[in-house]
Amino acid sequence: MISGVRRSSGPQVFDQLFINGDLANLIGRVREARTIVDLGANVGYASIVFLNAFPDAYVLAVEPDSRNAVLCACNLAPYGNRARLVEAAAWSRSCDLMLVRGAFRDGKEWATQVRPVQPGEVADVKALDMPTLLQMCPRPVVDILKIDIEGAESTLFGEDTERWLKCVRNLCVEIHSTEAASIVERALRGFRFESLQSGEFNVYL
Repeated sequence: MISGVRRSSGPQVFDQLFINGDLANLIGRVREARTIVDLGANVGYASIVFLNAFPDAYVLAVEPDSRNAVLCACNLAPYGNRARLVEAAAWSRSCDLMLVRGAFRDGKEWATQVRPVQPGEVADVKALDMPTLLQMCPRPVVDILKIDIEGAESTLFGEDTERWLKCVRNLCVEIHSTEAASIVERALRGFRFESLQSGEFNVYL
């Protein structure tokens, strides 16, 4: 597997997922998963964990940073048509966004954020809303939705969640602020999810 270059966050992500088992509690509670969406796929490690844990699963990996996406594509290539990489950002609506590198957390590539385009700027990446991303999946129901999008969970869960949460069986969200936690909890209030912790992820089953 390829982790990246100097100042790479690859080793930390590798340790979280393969050594510390940050997804273990989630995987241990889900009996079967055939459709998995990995938002904020980074270099593909979480997608690999899911593909190995669920041999019949298809993973849609979504990553906005082109540098990460190149490595993600290489790491997912051995899985053939079981995995698809989409170079885009997950957002509450389809629009154009800018990448923000080096300004969040430790500044490494796992902390790349996105923001709306300002007048006169040329967009770095397309943003896709959840209904659009779900249409790319082979089944109408997502068994696992993993979300690690560096604060953009506030926007993703901030509006129109009823359109897509009803299609998701299990969620795994890394929440990056107290405000984001409130927004996510409010969005999930109308659904019967049991919550637990799995490493740095908030899991809703």
